[in-house]
Amino acid sequence: MRRINLSAGDTLFEKGDVADEAFLIMDGVIEISSDALTAELVKDELFGESGLVGNARQASATAKTDCRLFAVSVDELRGSITADPDTALVLIEALIRRLADTLSKLEEAKHLVS
Repeated sequence: MRRINLSAGDTLFEKGDVADEAFLIMDGVIEISSDALTAELVKDELFGESGLVGNARQASATAKTDCRLFAVSVDELRGSITADPDTALVLIEALIRRLADTLSKLEEAKHLVS
């Protein structure tokens, strides 16, 4: 794992960037923004996980406050899953929560437009 420190206003990545790692927030607030949605993520949240399967960045990530992150590469994640299969369950749970949150926000936006 690689440690990353960001100052408020720093951009971690932009939509469309090549992606090969995910990030875990240790301290601070990260704003994730795409054309359709904006979200704020806080301590202990994982983001950028689509980069672990070779996708380009689907949104931009900017530090709203000073932040401390850990970056996790594909190889590190695979090693963690091999050593402790429960790691995969933690990742799956995080992805399901993220999907549910995104669907909820899309529903809210749909009602605002209606």
